[in-house]
Amino acid sequence: MHVVGRAISGGPVYLTDRIGQQNAKAIMSLIYSDGKILRADVPSKVTEDCLFNVHDAKPLKVFSTANGADLLAVFNPADTNEVKGSFKVSDVKGLTGTTFVVYEHFTKTMQLVHQEQEIPVTLKKFGSSYYNIVAVENGVAVFGLIDKLNATKAVSDLKSTSSQVSFSLYEGGDVLIYSTRHPKSVFVNDKVFTGIHFKNNRLILNLKPENKSLKINVMFKNSPMF
Repeated sequence: MHVVGRAISGGPVYLTDRIGQQNAKAIMSLIYSDGKILRADVPSKVTEDCLFNVHDAKPLKVFSTANGADLLAVFNPADTNEVKGSFKVSDVKGLTGTTFVVYEHFTKTMQLVHQEQEIPVTLKKFGSSYYNIVAVENGVAVFGLIDKLNATKAVSDLKSTSSQVSFSLYEGGDVLIYSTRHPKSVFVNDKVFTGIHFKNNRLILNLKPENKSLKINVMFKNSPMF
């Protein structure tokens, strides 16, 4: 729960673990390999239905943004072993679009939803879930580095047309792209890239983490999937 709170906050990250007892995987989900933090764009806010209800027996929902996408953290801070509830994309204020893809970091689940669609949540005591929410444009939603909590923060210079999508990355890693069309070809820094996997609308690019300053261009086949 603590690492999720750091990710959604939009603030600096500090560690209180004893030396030698740090959770390296949790720390690396917040930062690049050189220590640069993938910070949310703005300080986080609780959703309107959670105001003044921090210790009620229901999920606490907190949101922020990252490079045009939306972030939602859901917590169980209540003094109860389990809470059940739901959220909608529209709980995140200020977003635009009609159809969205919601990706949960820990379960690696992905859902195509509309703004008012209820998504159920069940959390154990002090449990949490973390969602990146991206609007679908031209049949595509780019999620960035999915080993990072703020995956979409890794994406910059995003451009999407009916036939291709292009964007830049600070460094490599596993990149997730939702697509209604099969990829035709992928280029990384103007070179053909073959380390891709596509299944059930999920396009994964396996880019080496040690590679820096990457320009990605994905060309799609013309016919959508149905």
